[in-house]
Parts: sequence; structure tokens; C-alpha cells
Amino acid sequence: MIEFLMNAGHPLPDGVMHALYNAAKDMAKSRKCRRTLNEPGYSGVVTTSWKTGSMGSISGVEFRAEMDTPFGENIVTFIVRSYELEDEEWTGINSSSPEEAEMMSEMSRRPRGRLH
Repeated sequence: MIEFLMNAGHPLPDGVMHALYNAAKDMAKSRKCRRTLNEPGYSGVVTTSWKTGSMGSISGVEFRAEMDTPFGENIVTFIVRSYELEDEEWTGINSSSPEEAEMMSEMSRRPRGRLH
């Protein structure tokens, strides 16, 4: 499930929200910090620094997306619960920079448990 912290722009259609959630899960699986989306009806870039954030009693990994839809441009900050990302199989480090590789290496050493 995706929880929005902030949406600067028009409301996002359900299909775009679902795509953002899937992008976050795919990023966790491939251990990437950036993903480009380019589908009929929307395009954009999803990024994360793998920091955790919270909104009320909901906490998880923060993501940011810059999206173009038929309704206009959106900048979206959202959270995906950590345990939803931990269900993905980690396949190794696929980084585009030394900083990203170091961050991913550090993440792999952290204990992995479900949030309560």
C-alpha cells in the first residue's frame, strides 16, 4: 500500500498510484535508487535515498516521484511500508555511482524485521 505525504499538482489516477507502488517494490528488488516510468498516459522518475519517514502511525521508506500525466505535472512524496519492500527478493547491488553502492552495501548489513 502506498501512503502519500505530499502531492504537488493534480490528483493522480489510480493507475499511476499503482505504478508508483510497483516501481518502489521493483527498486527494492533490484536495489536501485532511481527508476524511470514511461507508459501511455503518464511518465516520470521515481527516486529514493532509502530513508525512513512517517505520517502519523504509518512509517516506511520515503520515495519521490516527478510525474507527467494528462492532467499536468506532479511532484509526489510517498511512503511504502518497509515490510512490504522486505518481502521482495534482494538480487544484489546494481548501482550507478560509488555513493549508491556504499549506501546499498550498508543497507544489506542492517537487520531486517517487520515494523510493529
